Amino acid sequence: MSRPVPGGFIESDLKLNDLVLTEEVLKSYEAIRHWWHFRKSGERSPFQWRLKKGLRVIFHGSPGTGKTETAAILGRELGIQVYQANLSQIVSGYTGETEKNLFRVFEE
Repeated sequence: MSRPVPGGFIESDLKLNDLVLTEEVLKSYEAIRHWWHFRKSGERSPFQWRLKKGLRVIFHGSPGTGKTETAAILGRELGIQVYQANLSQIVSGYTGETEKNLFRVFEE
């Protein structure tokens, strides 16, 4: 199971085979993996200058569908840390605050 670690990072001891995922989710998972490996391969892209370090992915779905586990497994496979953000702590009723909070999350 996934577990939080200091700083909002998550880890999992599970493997992708341990999860029950739809074909659509598996295709998206593979697309993320391919993009990451292409980016790390050193091949030059016309948009290379626009790519920031790290990987930013938003998972969505009902509670208990495996979003956190999938993200943690993906992070382990790619050799990167996964940071979990709670949307209820990001969204604000004050003008401009939600955008500032999102910016801070993605900069982290």
